[in-house]
Amino acid sequence: MLLISAITLGIYGFIDSLTVTELSKFSTSGNFPQSTVRVDTTPSDRYLIYASGIPDHPWEKVNPNDATNQNYNISIPKIPGYNNRAHGCVPMGMIGITRTGVAIFNPLNVDLGNAVEGETRETFDSCDGHPTNAGSYHYHKIPDSCLYKGEADEFIGVALDGFPIYGPNASDVNGLLTSTDVDECHGREVNGVYRYHATETWPYFLGCFKGVVLENLPGLQYICEPANKASSGIH
Repeated sequence: MLLISAITLGIYGFIDSLTVTELSKFSTSGNFPQSTVRVDTTPSDRYLIYASGIPDHPWEKVNPNDATNQNYNISIPKIPGYNNRAHGCVPMGMIGITRTGVAIFNPLNVDLGNAVEGETRETFDSCDGHPTNAGSYHYHKIPDSCLYKGEADEFIGVALDGFPIYGPNASDVNGLLTSTDVDECHGREVNGVYRYHATETWPYFLGCFKGVVLENLPGLQYICEPANKASSGIH
């Protein structure tokens, strides 16, 4: 069924979720041997992303947890389509993965408070991340201290629905996008192709899934509120 859907979408003009250039960005420097990522492009309907989840930069112990190998095996659709009936809720936890194989989390902490700002903000290391009690190192906000360089049209990673995630520096507007420049899911179309944009303000990465996620990750609670509304009272 997935293969048939992918072929049908292709007939009607949809294109692969990730370009050849974007796929080539999934790599690590080799300076941190435990940090690994690779993309298997051979399946007809999906990309398989394998990663350790260990960051490709130094990390510091800012909470009781240690970053450990997560053995990620993530499927994203090769040809994503808009979820036109209802935008998909984001899960508590992983919503995407960076080009270096590190998890991107939604903007909330375990108590459904803003993990980045305000009284409920969490503690991050000097590279803007931290690990969970299960050892999953992750970012809630733009990792602009060690991963994101601030370059124009810089590819950060991919959301679980297959749409790419870029930074706020956009060449077509010759400047930095804010959360008011993108839609409710925190993205927009560029040359007819949808992409998400991380910004410095709520919800930082994604407010909702614009497309359809192939597989729910086990053990994650999906939420529609308040992650997709800045007016929810936690910002």
